[in-house]
Amino acid sequence: DLRTLSGKIIRIDVRGATEAEPYRVPPDNPFADTPSARPEIWASGMRNPYRISFHNDGALIAADVGGVYFEELTIADAGADLGHPRYEAYLCRSQNARLCAEVTGYAMPIHVYDHWQGNCAIIGGASLPGADGEYIFGDYCSGRVWALEGDAQTGYSARELAHLPLSIIGFGTDADGAIYALTQEGPIVPITP
Repeated sequence: DLRTLSGKIIRIDVRGATEAEPYRVPPDNPFADTPSARPEIWASGMRNPYRISFHNDGALIAADVGGVYFEELTIADAGADLGHPRYEAYLCRSQNARLCAEVTGYAMPIHVYDHWQGNCAIIGGASLPGADGEYIFGDYCSGRVWALEGDAQTGYSARELAHLPLSIIGFGTDADGAIYALTQEGPIVPITP
């Protein structure tokens, strides 16, 4: 429903904000000229995006926390629909097979993992320096940290870097591009692939 901001990534410009106009909508937003849509919307169809960040190649990666089965990373291009509530990763959640077959045009995930081995909620990350730097992400419950490698042409794969005995809640970088995992328990853990 493009009339609401729920389940969306929005893009606004706060430069020159005033009390009367706290933000402006960039004119090149994908729905800026769509009468029935909120012009702030950049991408839609997310269940619970938990951290978005730009990869070094310019792609906006959304980490979307799944419901029952899967966690996913998806590139959130302008106007992209990531499929929720109809899809959880590649799985059509509709009981009506005809509805699943009719729907096209969703932005499919570039990486998916399941809830086995204590995984429960994806935490979006940050990219290592360099144009082909790996994208680092983790899981809140299991404490696993992965590096996503590859690109749209060759495909993506993930390799596990660490298994922390802590609940990961975010990632950050320092001025030199080093990546740190933020944890609910308090420690900030350096991640060195």
